[in-house]
Parts: sequence; C-alpha cells; structure tokens
Amino acid sequence: MISLTKTDIKAIDTLMREVSETEIMPFFGKLSDDMISQKSSATDLVTLADQQAERALINGLQRIFPQADVFGEETVAADPVRLDHLATTDLSIVIDPIDGTWNYAHGIAVFGVIIAVISHGKTIAGLILDPISGETIHAIEGEGAFVTNAAGKTAPLRQPAHPAETDLNLIIAKEFIGAHDLPAIIAPFSRVTSLGCSAHEYRLLCKGLYHGAICHGLLPWDHAAGELIYRETGGQTWVREIGTYTPDMTKGKLLLAANPAVMTLLKR
Repeated sequence: MISLTKTDIKAIDTLMREVSETEIMPFFGKLSDDMISQKSSATDLVTLADQQAERALINGLQRIFPQADVFGEETVAADPVRLDHLATTDLSIVIDPIDGTWNYAHGIAVFGVIIAVISHGKTIAGLILDPISGETIHAIEGEGAFVTNAAGKTAPLRQPAHPAETDLNLIIAKEFIGAHDLPAIIAPFSRVTSLGCSAHEYRLLCKGLYHGAICHGLLPWDHAAGELIYRETGGQTWVREIGTYTPDMTKGKLLLAANPAVMTLLKR
C-alpha cells in the first residue's frame, strides 16, 4: 500500500490553488453561452473552465506523481472504463476540477475543487479547496483531518463531542425529495439542506456545522476525498445495505453521521 506524506499534501494543495487562480477564477461570472455545454441534462453542465482546469490538474499531478493514473470527471465522461481500475491500481488520483458546475456556471459562489488519492481501491488522502475563501480541508488516512486557510495557517478538524440534540442539521441529496420515508428521516433535524455541491457539503460536515448527511450517486470525484476527511474528523460513514464505503462504488446511499446517535437516526 502506497502512503503519502505531508509534503505530498502540500504539493497537491499548492497545485490546486495555482489552477484555481489561473483556470477557474478568471472565468467565474464571466462565462459566455458558448463556454457552457450540457451533458446528460440541462442541470448537468460542463464549462470551458472545467475542461481547462482538469487538464492543468492532470498535467501538474503527473509531474508530482509520475507513477499515478490521474483522471477526472470529464476524462471519465469520455472513457468510462477508467473507473474499473481503481480497485487494482497502485496509485490513482481522481479529480473533480469544478464540483458544483451548475452553481459555477450561474455565478453562484458554491463550488470547489476535489482531489482524492486512491491505492488498490482504498482512499489514502483527500483534499477539498474552496476557491472563494482559499481554504482547503485535507486528510491523510490515519493522520487526522485539517483545514488550511489562504494564509497557510493549518488547524485540526474534529467533530463536536456532544452536538446539541435539539440543533441537529442534515444534508440530504435531492434524489430523496418525495421519498415516502423522508418526513420521518428529517423530523429530528432543525435544518435540512442540499447545496448541489459535494465540496461545500463536506466542508459543512467536516467542520461540525452539519451533523448528518444522506448522499446518493457515489461517484469517486464527489465522495472519495470527503468521505475520508470526514472519517478522519471522527465522523462515521456507512453505505446502506452494503456497509463500508469504497471509492470504486458508484451506486448506493452513503450515510454520514457526527456520532452513533445521529447514525441511528439516519438508519431508521
């Protein structure tokens, strides 16, 4: 099993920030119609910035990790079999160049950059950058989770020991809206939301601001990095009817909970 160091994380973080400054932020709020394309639907978009940022991240990561298989969401759209090798490849790096593309394309500042590092089907490191604040949350497996701000100051991330039971917040995927059991699931929670952006939803969870989540559509560029970071904060994760999450999963319902009591609520 390959392992990463803090120096490796710093190199990835630096690259993410550079690409954000050169390929993502210059287009934010300035995209013309010919720079935005539909994929599967009117809400599933790709922009020129997505494509250019993905190329820049792939090139940069291949320089840092020449032995790695590096690919992103847009790569897989053109070559779906790339996902089939996650369980067996020594080192894979999965990129979401702009998570929350719909928000980004409409000038909404709720988007992020996600990178997951995977070895033989196991996530060993993850980073999520908010280009607006310049803040990155990141983790190496077994070494805890951290947040680094735009000034380079780093602090640990931990789940609150005892979140107030009367002030619990939940993130729920839009696919569950209308489900017959939804009222019972959300009843114990004070606030229920969906941001259309895994990067920011994981930021809320990892900072202990939201205490549970039910996720749908387990594509690795959306969840592999955040699921690891969340576990490293002390949070619990579980895939309904399967058990342990692995980054080669593409289907299922991923539950995330700040503590066992919240997980019990989500499993009902």
